[in-house]
Amino acid sequence: MANDIAGDLDLDTVFKTRTLAGVSNTCFISVAFSQLSSNQRDTMIKLSNSFNNKKYHRTKSLFMDGKGLDVSGNSLSSIPDVFISDCGKLNGLKKLNFSQNKLSGVLPNFTGFSSLVSLDLSMNYLTVNLDGLIGNFKVLEKLQLSRNHFVGPIPDELFNFQNLTLIDLSVNNISGVLSNSIGDLSKLNTLLLSSNNLSGEIPKSLSNIKTLTRLAANQNSFNGSSSLNGSIPSASIGKLERLTYLELGSNSLSGEIPKELGNCVELALLDLSKGAGQNILSGSIPSGISNLRGLVSVNLQDNELNGSIPDSISNLEFLIELQLGKNCLSSRIPKMPSNLQISLDLSRNCFEGTIPETLGGLRALEVLDISNNKFQGLMTVIDASSSTPPTINTWSKKTSVTLVILIAVICIDLGVAIAITAILVVDSDTSLNSKLSLAVVISVVFDVATAMMILLTS
Repeated sequence: MANDIAGDLDLDTVFKTRTLAGVSNTCFISVAFSQLSSNQRDTMIKLSNSFNNKKYHRTKSLFMDGKGLDVSGNSLSSIPDVFISDCGKLNGLKKLNFSQNKLSGVLPNFTGFSSLVSLDLSMNYLTVNLDGLIGNFKVLEKLQLSRNHFVGPIPDELFNFQNLTLIDLSVNNISGVLSNSIGDLSKLNTLLLSSNNLSGEIPKSLSNIKTLTRLAANQNSFNGSSSLNGSIPSASIGKLERLTYLELGSNSLSGEIPKELGNCVELALLDLSKGAGQNILSGSIPSGISNLRGLVSVNLQDNELNGSIPDSISNLEFLIELQLGKNCLSSRIPKMPSNLQISLDLSRNCFEGTIPETLGGLRALEVLDISNNKFQGLMTVIDASSSTPPTINTWSKKTSVTLVILIAVICIDLGVAIAITAILVVDSDTSLNSKLSLAVVISVVFDVATAMMILLTS
């Protein structure tokens, strides 16, 4: 990318370091000059001096080359006004990184910065409204504000920066709805809105962003009343053919999983689980999911999905995790992808009949959970000599109660039979009370021993 940086230094001076001493007992600020023009060097000296006072004595390092200014990984609690104003005057400044500090309160207005491409203020303690961060960012491509305490809605002015490819507002306290103007950002690749208090429906205008590869808006329901709700816009999702990650778990979404999702042929991760939210997706799992040959992880847990699992799911050869627990799925379990490794969770559904032998052939699988269904019989593990079988949970409350009752009845019958036999074989001269006492003792000892065996085997 072209810039107007002047100067032509050799390799020995590209990373020449100039150290500016601060007030006594304060840390030094090392300023690395690389291909800076004379006016940039003068400005950098002023910027360094602005931190060389007791108020900002925790600064460890400040680095600048011909493209960016990096003050990350320090302990700055605030930024001097003069610092921002002088930065805005730097010709060709493209990157500004204040991440991993201790910034709090209100930031100065970002004036200037007409060449800024990347702004990173993530991992701080900023609590201001996002309106205060909007500057003259005509060519801004990356905006990273995650892991702060930003409040208020997402300002509409943000959607005027049509060169944005990355927006990361995750892990904040941002509220309000996601404006339909998001569709104006036609170059956007990544939109991260997770762990906020956003509400309202998913904008249908997302279909305009053909370049979108990741949409993460999960965990937007912490306070119960503010969460993304409504149905997943089928027409919009179906047009995002480059979408690779779709993370909408822990919200209040309802309706069916759109069949148009099968058009997102690049999809690798799909999370529509209830999680800590109130997702209640219903209907069946669309058969078009088999078109997503690149799927690696699918999480549809804790919804109200019904019907059967599509037979074509076995075609997902890269799938290593499938979470379908806590739904209303029924019918038979089809053959699963042979490369499943992390987990296959089919628990708390309505499956019945015998356990499919094909499940025993998933030799790479670490965890298999088919508990709390209506299965009968035992599971067959295929090729047991090849590797350690997966951890299997097939136990259900209904099965356990029935088994315990059956064993208890058998034990009582056996105990009574043994007691009667004891009475008959005891010497006839023995009194009836002695015979009965002996029978009771034998019956009690037998029942106690049997109960201990039940506890040990259950």
